Amino acid sequence: MKRKLLITFMLMFSLLLFVPVKSYAVNRIVYRLTRISMYEYNVELRWSDTESGNIQVTKIYKKDDDTVVVSYTPYTAKNVRNVTIDVKELGLKDITKKPNILLVNKDGNFNTLSDISGDIEMQRAILNLYQQGIINGYEDGTFKQNNNISKEEFSSMFFGYMGYTLDTTLKSKFSDVANDRWSKNIIMTLNKEGVITGQDDGSFGWSKNVALGEVSTMIARSRGLAILPVNYKLKHTNNFHWANDYISALVTNGLIKDTDNFYTSNSQNTSLTRGQVALMLNRS
Repeated sequence: MKRKLLITFMLMFSLLLFVPVKSYAVNRIVYRLTRISMYEYNVELRWSDTESGNIQVTKIYKKDDDTVVVSYTPYTAKNVRNVTIDVKELGLKDITKKPNILLVNKDGNFNTLSDISGDIEMQRAILNLYQQGIINGYEDGTFKQNNNISKEEFSSMFFGYMGYTLDTTLKSKFSDVANDRWSKNIIMTLNKEGVITGQDDGSFGWSKNVALGEVSTMIARSRGLAILPVNYKLKHTNNFHWANDYISALVTNGLIKDTDNFYTSNSQNTSLTRGQVALMLNRS
């Protein structure tokens, strides 16, 4: 009997060792990136939810042309969370663009989502936003990058990415956004910042899938992007659309590429996926 109990216990213990930890539910370490000079950035590490102890950066190095690895150890005697990186000194390919940051713990592992796949640039964009705490995925640990995203969900993602200060004093101006809706403060703060203006009927349309024209408008307005000169006709300007200039601003500034599968001659009203908006945000 004792032998049976021992074998049973050993089997249970071995199973526990191999149960995957769902990182979505863990209070994980994320980062915030702030530009401080032409080539230098401040990287600040923090806990995504509640404070859980010290964090010490142990190593910084280049992973590839676009990505910098920041290694860290949690629960240390020292608390060294802010570090400066110089993208020129590290030898990154495009030193005018902000780098992707990959946070790696003392065991060489990093938090991620279980279903990121496909295009390498999109994978890095999703991972980069995840490691900033801007996206968290679903309860099963997935991101579902090929699913469409609503205007409400994108507004929340966009708000977190841009780092606006939430204004909780504003009343809703939109007929379909109740004052007790979870996203009301986000939507109204973006309205206050001049990023969103709503629809002609006085609604915001929060439940609708967000389209290329709407995403382009929000990014272009928030970044103050102007249309840069080009010596060819842009593929989407073959017909009139209210968002044409905003899309043109993203195309000429490199935030939309001619090779993107969502950018076509009639794509202004095309619903974007969660992966596609992550890609566009990460480029901005």
